[in-house]
Amino acid sequence: MRTSRLGRAYLAAALLGISLGISGIPQANAYTDVVATTCMASKTNPTMTFDKGTAPYGTFYAFYSGSVYCGSTLMANRHKITMKGGSGDGTSNECTTNRGWLPNGKYNARYEKNHQTDSAVVKGSVWNLGNKTCAAGTVTRTELFIHSQGGNGGGWSESNYKSAGCIKINQTDRSFLKDLFDIPIYGAANNTLNVVP
Repeated sequence: MRTSRLGRAYLAAALLGISLGISGIPQANAYTDVVATTCMASKTNPTMTFDKGTAPYGTFYAFYSGSVYCGSTLMANRHKITMKGGSGDGTSNECTTNRGWLPNGKYNARYEKNHQTDSAVVKGSVWNLGNKTCAAGTVTRTELFIHSQGGNGGGWSESNYKSAGCIKINQTDRSFLKDLFDIPIYGAANNTLNVVP
């Protein structure tokens, strides 16, 4: 019987009986998926957070709900995914077009399973963030996405975390998120991203 990537992650955590939490910015190919809250009355829509660290690197979090039996009652739990992310080329000024990391604030994140444009980099499974005006109100950053390096399953190197302002995650981590958002209940939800300093 084949087991999904999400299923394998849950099984490994259950067999090991440990919490897979880490501190600081996670390393490449080292996402974690842990249960943050359990036995909730109802499920909640997925949310995401990009916590800026030292430009261009930060920590990307995604939260989603699953099901769990609490005694004999089927209830909800909330998972927290943690992975490394990058934004910008190392310029911390969010008003610097095509160089600074994306502006702080709240975004609507629209999942696109197979985004295709003329760009060789922004392809495959992405989360379209739209446009955002920077804190000074002088520049609107456009065409912002969460994406990886090219299409699904492509190559990756540490330098690929740098971007023109989008949030970039490595191919392994994007594949993990893609598996989750391909489930209709999540992919069709009104997803939000919060970018915090």
